[in-house]
Amino acid sequence: MASNVGFFAVSLSFLKPWMKRLLGQKGAHYLCMLMGVATYQPPHMTVLWEDQEYSGRTWKVLVGNVEWTLGGRLRIAPGARTDDGELNVTIVPFKSKVNILLKLPKISKGSLINERDILYFPVTRIDVNSDPPVGLEIDGDLIGATPATFTVCPRAVQIVSPTPSNGETT
Repeated sequence: MASNVGFFAVSLSFLKPWMKRLLGQKGAHYLCMLMGVATYQPPHMTVLWEDQEYSGRTWKVLVGNVEWTLGGRLRIAPGARTDDGELNVTIVPFKSKVNILLKLPKISKGSLINERDILYFPVTRIDVNSDPPVGLEIDGDLIGATPATFTVCPRAVQIVSPTPSNGETT
């Protein structure tokens, strides 16, 4: 699961089918991010986890338990695992629009988390609120707006597999 609160959800709203056909998936997403930078006004967000709080103007909050998203094109959470019982969170505070444009390539490589102004940490639950409310994207779909709560649901997905017929063990 990969979720974005704020900027990426807004830029995803610009995505049109013709963009993917003309520019490919990655090119279309970069174009939408540029359009998003031009129009997005980072809101004041409050993020609560465990006994900590972040509060301030924010470009986006990424929450996920997968290292890669967008078909392996975007490395949002280096080191994240689906089976470790944690969500990896990246908070991108507001800086200038030029600053975020310079950071866009770092998002796809996963090196964004090494920037000194970026917060990156594991949690089991996180609450995100913003004023005004901003879009919420989960696994590529716009599904609502803040406030949002993300929590780990251990063993929430059960995988059923048939018993091998050739005597192999699983």
